Amino acid sequence: MSENGTTKGVQEMIAAFRGASGIAEDGAAAAALASGGVLHPYAALAETDKERGEDALVLAAAWLKEYGGHPEDVLLRRMAVGRGALLAALSVHTGLPAFSFTECLAIPPELLHALPEKVFAERRWFPVGVDHGAVIVAAAEPRDEDVRREAAACFPERELRWLVALRRDVRDLCLDYTPRLSGRQIGTERTALAQWRNTMATWRTRMACWRTSMAESRTWLNILRWGLGFVALGEGLMRSNYAGDVPLDILCMAGGFLVAVFSTVVYLRLRFSRFRPPTVQKLVEVSAVTLQFLEDYHFLKDEGAHRHYGEDKDKRTMLGRLGGFLNAYSTIMEISDGFAQRIHLARERNVLAAQRTVCACYRTIASRARTGLAFLRTGVTIFCLGLGLLHYFSLGPWSIVDGAMTLLGAGMIVDGAIWYLPVRKEYSTTPRCMAGSLYED
Repeated sequence: MSENGTTKGVQEMIAAFRGASGIAEDGAAAAALASGGVLHPYAALAETDKERGEDALVLAAAWLKEYGGHPEDVLLRRMAVGRGALLAALSVHTGLPAFSFTECLAIPPELLHALPEKVFAERRWFPVGVDHGAVIVAAAEPRDEDVRREAAACFPERELRWLVALRRDVRDLCLDYTPRLSGRQIGTERTALAQWRNTMATWRTRMACWRTSMAESRTWLNILRWGLGFVALGEGLMRSNYAGDVPLDILCMAGGFLVAVFSTVVYLRLRFSRFRPPTVQKLVEVSAVTLQFLEDYHFLKDEGAHRHYGEDKDKRTMLGRLGGFLNAYSTIMEISDGFAQRIHLARERNVLAAQRTVCACYRTIASRARTGLAFLRTGVTIFCLGLGLLHYFSLGPWSIVDGAMTLLGAGMIVDGAIWYLPVRKEYSTTPRCMAGSLYED
């Protein structure tokens, strides 16, 4: 819902509750409702959210009286109060700086090791960092004596600096760093998963750049063929006995020559600057590291999702055999006991990202093969044109152009073979998609 829609809905609810409860339209009502009760810690909301903070307090008081609940949940979810405004109100009430949870937070391991299970279960406070030897602690009720004693018992020889936080932020912190079956905290595990996704995304971006460069080179090769075709057409018409329009033949030949020269210059600049085609060994390394990550980090063997297929042993190349394992990771893992839903989803995203990375390797191989075939096709076309002109018109002043075309075509045939032959075997062993029957229940 949009902000305007939310504001309108809140205003309508406020009007309804005011009419039902007989609450006056003044600030004194909000102050009276907030003072001395469950809303007292949020009394400063009328100042931190001048637009609707006072009305939100009035409505929250009526809501709590009618339905109950925790005031923070009511203010955030029912009254549409912003997190920043609510945190600012708590900061004014406690006189402490505010803390807002972020998944980018890196908590030192020594702090986590000092925490008993009770901290993760009760979710009342949590250490968030160290500053000049002092432990920074975030708590929903930092003035509570029990909370302070418990934190002091966990870090008896260190100074504690307190921050006020929302209950939901403290809860998310505890959930994020609760030790799980993997032996890692969810927060650190999700950070590692995100780093791996970034690494694989970097590989895919690099390979996408390679494929874009190769596609661009194929485009200019097509233009080169078109230009040289016009050159051959113009030359043939000029050297024949056909009494045609000679200036038009010259124009055709000159236009084709200019197009061929321009496309050649652009292609050569692309070929010898940023255009560095990947080797098969590099793609093998990327696939191997990706699959090793899946096996070592995702525990798929223990999940029963790792499968071996008979055709894998028949692959003739290393990359083909590695790619054959792609089918093994197409099974969606079931949620294990002890794993939170979002850590499971994060692991699934990594599995899918690894699949995309391996598939990107094969797309890069296919792109390189197509580029090599484009070289061969262009080279054969130019070679046959030059050889045909030499054979048809025999030697003469124009034979220099014919010979240059023949040599250029032969060179492109050799270059195309260098591009295509190393990946021909790899491309032929590309793993096929999983059979549809494997997805059936």
